[in-house]
Amino acid sequence: MDSNTDKNLFYFLHIPKTAGTSLVNILENQFTFGKIYDKVIWPELFKDFPLDLNSYNLIRGHFGYWICDLLPRKPKIITMIRTPLEQILSLYEHQRRAFDEDEFSMLKSKDEPILEVLKDGPRRNRLANHQTRNLTLEINKEEFIKILNQNHKIEENNFKQLRPRLPKLQGKELLDLAKKRLESFEFIGITEKFEQSLQLMYFTFGWYPIQYVPKENVASTRVTFDSYDGEIQKELRKATRLDTELYKFANEIFDSRFSQMVDLLNKKYYDPRYVKMSENNVIYEMLERHYASLNEISNSHQSTNLIFDVKDEMIGYGWHQRELWSDKNKVIRWSGPETNSVLFFSLEDGKNIEFEIFIMSSTFDLDKLEIKVNDHPVSFDLIEKLNENLMNKFTGRKPGAIIKGEFSSDIIKGDSLTQLTFINKKTTSFKELNRISKDSRKIGFALEKIILKETI
Repeated sequence: MDSNTDKNLFYFLHIPKTAGTSLVNILENQFTFGKIYDKVIWPELFKDFPLDLNSYNLIRGHFGYWICDLLPRKPKIITMIRTPLEQILSLYEHQRRAFDEDEFSMLKSKDEPILEVLKDGPRRNRLANHQTRNLTLEINKEEFIKILNQNHKIEENNFKQLRPRLPKLQGKELLDLAKKRLESFEFIGITEKFEQSLQLMYFTFGWYPIQYVPKENVASTRVTFDSYDGEIQKELRKATRLDTELYKFANEIFDSRFSQMVDLLNKKYYDPRYVKMSENNVIYEMLERHYASLNEISNSHQSTNLIFDVKDEMIGYGWHQRELWSDKNKVIRWSGPETNSVLFFSLEDGKNIEFEIFIMSSTFDLDKLEIKVNDHPVSFDLIEKLNENLMNKFTGRKPGAIIKGEFSSDIIKGDSLTQLTFINKKTTSFKELNRISKDSRKIGFALEKIILKETI
C-alpha cells in the first residue's frame, strides 16, 4: 500500500472501452469505501454540486481531463490507452447494446450503421479520436462558478451550457496537447499489454501485486475491423488518425517505464533460482518482495489481533465491488464471480489464531464452504445460520451467519502475507434466482467483516 494513499488524491481517467472496468476493482481495493467518489459520468457529477471533493481519495469515471479544473488539489492521474480501431468499434458496439438505457447515446437507434454516425458531423466529432478527445476536453470554469454562485447548485437546464467541449485547436495542436497531458500522468497502461500494465501500476504506487484479475465488462462477441467493407474501413482510419499517433506515443512512454521498473527490480531482488521460472512469475515475485520492502513486512510490524471490515482497504481477489447493505449502515462484498475468493493479511507467526467471519447472505449452503489458510484446510463451526430467505437483501439488519474457527501458528509464514481462501461449490447470479432481476453477476456469499485474534 502506498504510504501516502490516504493523503493523495487519485483520479482514474476512465476512457470508455479500454479495459478500465477490469482495473476499477483493483483501484478501489486501495481505498476506504467512504473515500471513493461514487459518480462516474459528468451529469451525475454536476447534480452533486456544491460538493466537497476534498473529502475523497479516489475519483474514477468517464469525465475526461477537464475535471482536474474542479479538483481541490493536483491528482495522481491513472489511465488506459487502447488500439484506436479496436476502441472505436468497441465503443460503437457498446452504444448499440446499451441504447435503450443510455440517454446520452450518440446513436439515433440501436441498429444505426456506424457509417451514418461517421458521416454526421457533430456525432462524428464525439466518436472520432475518442481517446485524444478525453485528454483534451475542457470546461468553462468561470461559467461553472458563475452559475453555481447564482443558483447555489447546478440545475439540469444548465448541463448543455456547461457540457465539456474540445478547445479551439485543430489536428497537430490538439494531439500535442493530449501528448503533453498524457506524459504528466503518474500511470499509463496499455490495454493490449494488460498484465504488464498491472505490474507497472503495482510498482508505481507500491501496491501489493495481485496476479489474478478477471476481465470484466467484456463483450461476448466482438466485431472486428476486417468485418467491415472498404468504405467504412477508410472512414474508421480517418476517424482515428490522431488516436493512432497518441497510441504510439503512449506505448513509447509505457515501454520506457516498464523497462526501468524491470531494471530496478533485477538490481534489488534478482535471485539465481529465477532462471527456472517464467518471466511473468519472476516479475510478480520481485514485486511481492518490493511491496514487503516498502511496507516493512516483518515480525515486528505484523499483527496478532485485527478486525477486517470490507469497507476498509483490501488485498485480495475473487470479490465484487463493495456495496451498501439494505439498511445502509453496513457495507458488504459479494464473493465471485469465481468460486474461490482470497484475502491476504499480515499476521505474526508463532501465534495460534482464532477467527470469526460475519456473513450477511449466501446463495449456497454454508456447510459446504471450505476455508484454507496458506493452502492448509482449516475446520470451522457455523455458529449462527442464515435466515430462510437467503436473497432478501431488504430484511437483513444483522449477520445472517457467523463462522468460527482457528488455525495454528505453523501455517503462518512470518515473512509474508497470510492467505485466507474461501472455496464454495458454485456461484449463482441474482438473475438466476429471480428472473426479473437485471443483475447477472455471479455471486457466492456476502461478507461483512472478519475478526482475527490470538488464542490464549
